[in-house]
Amino acid sequence: MTPTDVPGLLHALAEAGDRAAARRAARDVLQEACVASGTSIEATAPEAVRELLRLLERHDTPWVTDVLGVLDATAFYLGEWEKQQQMSSQPGMYDAEVGWETAVAELLAPGLDIVRPSLTVRDPEARSMAAALVGDASVEWTADLDLLLAAEAAESHALARACQAEAAVTLALRAPAARLPGRVEPWLRDPEAVVRFRVARTARTAPAAEDAQLALLADGVYDADRGAMETVWPAEV
Repeated sequence: MTPTDVPGLLHALAEAGDRAAARRAARDVLQEACVASGTSIEATAPEAVRELLRLLERHDTPWVTDVLGVLDATAFYLGEWEKQQQMSSQPGMYDAEVGWETAVAELLAPGLDIVRPSLTVRDPEARSMAAALVGDASVEWTADLDLLLAAEAAESHALARACQAEAAVTLALRAPAARLPGRVEPWLRDPEAVVRFRVARTARTAPAAEDAQLALLADGVYDADRGAMETVWPAEV
């Protein structure tokens, strides 16, 4: 995969004639331009992220949710790869990827200015994917946590609310300065299974020593509501 391939992949996404074609194109961008190896960000990822953010800026982009989905998946894997590097017993093994990942992170953080307006658009899938991206990529922890909590409190769509709550938990886990006092347990006991499951699958990754009782509750909810794993937006598949 070379950088010259990226424009063609992005053009296919921007010009897709229907949602099925947009989903195929989005998966191609993610797998080929951003995460082809499955274990490290590709050299093409910064260019892809830059162009995806430009697509979001265009008012005529029809597949906003799919663009957001690719960006969020890239941000999520970025965090996973950072963990791999930290645990590596071979210093220097990931030096090349570190450069690419730094470039992606430096694009995503300011790029969220383009994303945040989607937290309040009419499409619940777009609201969901924007929330997930903010949770995975924000460095403005306190301000963005407030935005996510406000979005969740105002949300009427169950799956969108689940995504917003999970994004808030994700951000709180990423950011030492961000806290969710008294919010996680009510979500784990929410009437909607998809809300319970999504919050549980993220909350259970928190260090158990911080709140052993909450960790046990999250583990129990995750197991009990595992069926809600199948409730996803098209942009997540």
